[in-house]
Amino acid sequence: MRLHTNLTELDLWNALRKAVSDGHITADVWFDPIEAHGSSTHPRAFEIQLGASNGGNLPAGYVNQYNKRQKCRRVRNAANPELRFSATWHEWGWFLAEIFEMDPTARVGGKKNPVYNGRDDFDCKTHYQFEL
Repeated sequence: MRLHTNLTELDLWNALRKAVSDGHITADVWFDPIEAHGSSTHPRAFEIQLGASNGGNLPAGYVNQYNKRQKCRRVRNAANPELRFSATWHEWGWFLAEIFEMDPTARVGGKKNPVYNGRDDFDCKTHYQFEL
């Protein structure tokens, strides 16, 4: 995922740590990878993915964004074999909520068709599920 932002890499790590400490993301979720890039709309861009080391550490009765029961994480094609499982949609949501809290103008995705174009767009598209 490409994130265009005013934040630094340290800020992204702090956002992830905050979501973990608040109990929204499991402690085994980390960046895999996090790579700095240029941006034509923001001071920085980062290519990031969230990976997890444990496939079965979801809360009991966890349901995904489609309201379907999910018992384990999905396997991903990971560069790092220690983080071979995917973060859930909800974990991504809580991480992005922290990002948008720190930088409401951040953008996820491309310039022409962003997935989330700032905090208001994120909140609208996720139906305000990730309010801090």
